Amino acid sequence: MLKTMKEKNHNHETLLNLVKTSTLISSLASKFFSEFKINAAQFNILMTLNQFEEGLSQRDLSEKLILTKSNMVGLIDRLEARKLVKRTMNTEDRRFNCIALTEQGKVFLKSIETDYFAEVDALINNIEDKEKKVLNNSLTKISLYLTQKLN
Repeated sequence: MLKTMKEKNHNHETLLNLVKTSTLISSLASKFFSEFKINAAQFNILMTLNQFEEGLSQRDLSEKLILTKSNMVGLIDRLEARKLVKRTMNTEDRRFNCIALTEQGKVFLKSIETDYFAEVDALINNIEDKEKKVLNNSLTKISLYLTQKLN
């Protein structure tokens, strides 16, 4: 069935709103994380590694965060230079590095978490719980579509 112009405009308006909101969130994140001398991607790496005490392979980390291998190498290099993560050779397969948080990385992450979650709460708290569920479901559908389209 062909969509009417009104429906097409509504879809376009929704997409523009998503893009604008994403850009604003990225700008806020850049401003927030710059105070800690990291970027959002580095923070996401630290948060992900914090869930895996034994660490993750660089490949698994790339897949979880949807980052290219080349981007991941640079991000890990910078975090490793600050002693926030350590890179060790996987004992089972030497082709893979295992990336894990250092003690210094855990302390650093803890020092950011309170401010980070306060910022997230300030952003999201004005949305009702029912609206959050709808928003999450909608974003999941869009994400699934995009993942299928790109693979």
